[in-house]
Amino acid sequence: MLKIREGLGGCCAWALLVQVASAQSLCPTQLGPAIETILQQPSLRSSYWGILVQDLDSGTTPYARNPDQLFLPASNAKLLTTAAALAALTPQFQRQTPFLAIGQPPTLETLRVVGQGDPSLSEKQLEQVAIALQAKGVRSIGTLIGDDSLFSGNPIEPSWAWEDLQGGDGLPINSLMLNGNVFSMQLTPQQLGQPVRSQWLSAGVPSNTIVQNRTLTVGASVPESIETIWEGDRLVVKAQLRSGSPSETIDVPITNPGMHFLERLRTILGARQIQVRRVSLTTTASPQPQAFPIASIAFPSLSALMAEINQNSNNFYAEAALRLLANSTPRDPSQPTAQKGLAVLTQTLTRLGVDANGYRLIDGSGLSRKNLVSPRAIVQVLRAMAQPRYRDFRASLSVAGQSGTLRRRFSSTAVQGRLWGKTGTLQGISALSGYLDRPGASTVAFSILANHSTQPNPVLQQAVDRVALAIAQLKPCQ
Repeated sequence: MLKIREGLGGCCAWALLVQVASAQSLCPTQLGPAIETILQQPSLRSSYWGILVQDLDSGTTPYARNPDQLFLPASNAKLLTTAAALAALTPQFQRQTPFLAIGQPPTLETLRVVGQGDPSLSEKQLEQVAIALQAKGVRSIGTLIGDDSLFSGNPIEPSWAWEDLQGGDGLPINSLMLNGNVFSMQLTPQQLGQPVRSQWLSAGVPSNTIVQNRTLTVGASVPESIETIWEGDRLVVKAQLRSGSPSETIDVPITNPGMHFLERLRTILGARQIQVRRVSLTTTASPQPQAFPIASIAFPSLSALMAEINQNSNNFYAEAALRLLANSTPRDPSQPTAQKGLAVLTQTLTRLGVDANGYRLIDGSGLSRKNLVSPRAIVQVLRAMAQPRYRDFRASLSVAGQSGTLRRRFSSTAVQGRLWGKTGTLQGISALSGYLDRPGASTVAFSILANHSTQPNPVLQQAVDRVALAIAQLKPCQ
């Protein structure tokens, strides 16, 4: 099916929201009734709501509804992951993916690339490595080795939904990643009744891949849908797109990302007249012969990684960050990396004053339907990260009406430019948590979690936004 665009609501819903935003200010005693009026709409009465609003300066709580109950947080789980990463890895985080050589130019006996879990690695960076090796006189490599052993355990979380795994939301996480571990495909509707045209946008798709096109261009009244399924070397594409609608770009998960990395690097080296005789992928850590560093690729800054996670709700980066947390402490090969990352996350958040009973995370991204978090735990995270030394945390959040998943929400309201938040969306779930600056008053931290809704996600999101706008009207009163 078509993936839900995180945080992008319909423009037509904003007329009502602007009316709410233009209402008179609310005293603390009026905020509760205003929010309850929103939540008592017939379409929302069956939904389960958790809300907590706290003043950052005074610590007072103008409003709370089920603040200690546990909710499915969707991508609000990323707030816990990024807070722990910023606290445990520090903003001075520096890491590189090394290329280690044995032998001397023009012939290297081996070239070993040691994966460090950089989720941002791209072919453009591999091209820069190839240029550097060519400049150093390298003309041939006996064995190109990919060391994919840093992360242990299952590369995907078993509790992720099938549609997330097939649709590009839940991707395998290994230590040698390239291009987000996906192939990009463009689907373009044709004339009514014709198949949708498919075209690969990514290089390096295996030549033996067969695309089975089970698609149809449909009329304007027919629902659109997209589904991809790997069946061995065959990719089955099922889709319905409306005639005249724009092309859709979808992400198709790479089934063997470590070997794909090596094959793409081999091709890129060959384009620079550097011959690679054979490639070898290792997933087991073992002592290695003495080698010298011949090239490296620097990670993005920690603040850049966190901004990609929170502003664009990048699940892939969030899962990589969880595993990087695990490697901030001495390595234990017997413990799966994701499990160890969750243990470090809990230890770090406890040190920051977040009650460990207020959440249970299964992954770092929020995709798992087994994640549970209370509004109070999220607000505790927000309060802890409001310290000046964690300024990169607030900077990583989307800004209402301006950036990230909030860029099309709260436009032309008093909240625009004053709310820094993280959205969360799964079917029947909508979340929004963050900071709200109030003119003439202190900033509040808030968390709004809605679960178990039978309403379409845009309807639920609109209700969440109306609650946020009511919070924005809060003012000190005698």
